[in-house]
Amino acid sequence: MKPSKKSDEYKSVFGNRGTNRSSYPSSVDWCEATPQALSKLISTVTSRGGAVRFGYTRDGGAYALGLYYGSDNQTAYCRPTENLQDFLEEWVAFYENLPMSNGKSPDQG
Repeated sequence: MKPSKKSDEYKSVFGNRGTNRSSYPSSVDWCEATPQALSKLISTVTSRGGAVRFGYTRDGGAYALGLYYGSDNQTAYCRPTENLQDFLEEWVAFYENLPMSNGKSPDQG
């Protein structure tokens, strides 16, 4: 019989990874972003055939933004000490320079 997770005998395959918590407060919340910034990011990314995922780091101490475009993907992180609006605007600017999903360049609309 396999020991339960609460048992002292149970050993996770991950060991102690992720058990150290950061010194950041666990108070990051996507509600801190303005609806305009979020909708602009979603609209810009999806109009270019991309996708976006909103989450947090495992310890809840930072924002985690999953970004997808074609076969490429990346998770970008924003610390609570950084400006969340600026972070989102930087990604909007990045995606605005990518081709639209209809194959046209951004200046051709």
